[in-house]
Amino acid sequence: MFKKAKDNLHKQWHQEDKLEDFGKTLEKENGLYQTGWCGSEECEIKLKRYKGTIRCLLDDQVHAKCFACDKDSKRDILVAKEY
Repeated sequence: MFKKAKDNLHKQWHQEDKLEDFGKTLEKENGLYQTGWCGSEECEIKLKRYKGTIRCLLDDQVHAKCFACDKDSKRDILVAKEY
């Protein structure tokens, strides 16, 4: 059962750099999107256009630039659909 849950998590976990690339998919489907974030509230608000929110801040930093403004990323985040 644990393996099945872990496999399902990996299927839904996506790596994306730009909101314009994953925003429409986020709005229509479930999933987690790991992306970079500069820490700005203005960038966070842009997620709401696609019904998304920041779900958690990650220790790993894979993405160098912010998903919305192209400034340097301070950390990676997980974004998911807001219900």
